[in-house]
Amino acid sequence: MKKVILIPDSFKGTMSSAEICTVMAQAVQEYYPDAQVHSVPVADGGEGSVDSFLQAVGGEKVSVPVKGPYFEEVPAFYGMLPDGVAVIEMAAAAGLPLVGERLHAEQTTTYGVGELMAPVSYTHLRAHETRHDLVCRLLLEKKKNKETPTRVTNVVIVQDN
Repeated sequence: MKKVILIPDSFKGTMSSAEICTVMAQAVQEYYPDAQVHSVPVADGGEGSVDSFLQAVGGEKVSVPVKGPYFEEVPAFYGMLPDGVAVIEMAAAAGLPLVGERLHAEQTTTYGVGELMAPVSYTHLRAHETRHDLVCRLLLEKKKNKETPTRVTNVVIVQDN
């Protein structure tokens, strides 16, 4: 029996890695009906990262309206994992698919990424803390536990310790 493992990234602006897995699995099954197909959708830190995390470990996708690259309101989202970790995908607020044909980097903003981070950051603040205090506390706790802050390209992970 054949065993096939599918681990695709998304096709920027067209198909998510989960959609690609579905298409690939159907093609494999068409030619090898008895094959065991295992799909592992992944992302490189850009679009599809939140969905990949949620599919891998579960959790909830939370919708948040933010300002897009041209400061218009766009629907964005972040993922809240079962253990309290929030996964924020920069592409949800400032990704190329939101720009469309208007390729004028000098006119765009990532303001919406901050708006996307705000609800997550505020839920982790203690009563007396500012956002600066929160960042310092989290970094100190990571250092105390001899952990390095988690960083993935274009994804910010905020963990409630």
